[in-house]
Amino acid sequence: MLAPQQIVHHLTEAPAGLRQFVIPDRITVRRAGHLIRREAAGEVISKFLRERGRSDGLPITAWQWPGTMESLEKDPSLEVEESRWDGQRHRQQFVLRCVTRPACSPFVVYAPEPEPSAVDSPLRDASQATHIPRLEAVGESGVSPVLTRAGQRATMRIEDGDIRISIEVICLQRGRLGQQIRVLDPARRRVFRATVLASNLLRMSS
Repeated sequence: MLAPQQIVHHLTEAPAGLRQFVIPDRITVRRAGHLIRREAAGEVISKFLRERGRSDGLPITAWQWPGTMESLEKDPSLEVEESRWDGQRHRQQFVLRCVTRPACSPFVVYAPEPEPSAVDSPLRDASQATHIPRLEAVGESGVSPVLTRAGQRATMRIEDGDIRISIEVICLQRGRLGQQIRVLDPARRRVFRATVLASNLLRMSS
C-alpha cells in the first residue's frame, strides 16, 4: 500500500490531468503483466501485409503505437484480428490481440501518417508508396462491435510512464475499439476524452 504523500511525490512531474484527481487514502499497486514487444507486433503486421501482396518496408518507430501493450503471458503469439480504414486519420489501422485471447486486451496500431499528397490517392502498390494505402476491411463484418454505450460504467486508466491509476467513469457516448469517446468522472463531475481499449476498459487520451 502507498500513502497519499508517496503517490503525490511520484506524480510531481506528471501531466496536469493526473493532478486533477482526488487520491484515496490507500491505493493498491500490482504488476499488470508482461510488456508486449513492438518488434513482435510489427512482425505480425508485416506478415499480414505480405500475405496480401504488400510490403511496408517501414521502421517500427514510424508506426503509431498505443501507450502500453501488456499480456498475462510472456512473449505471447499475436494476430491481426481486424484491419480497417480510419477516415478521420486517413490511414489504415490494425487491431491486434493475443492468440490466447484471455492473455491480453485488443490494441490498435496505426499506419504511419501519409504525406498530404497521398491522402486522396487511389489504392496503389505499397512497395512504391511512403505510406500504407487503404486495404479492404478484414474481420467478421469489417466493422468492430460497439464496446461502450452512453450511461455505461467503465474503468479508465490514466498512464504516465511507469505510473498507472484506474478510476471508475461513466461513458457519455457509444464507442468501438480504438475510438475516442467522452466520459464523466462522477466523483469530480469532470468530463474527459478516453480511448476504448476493450469492453468496460478505457485509457485517458492525452
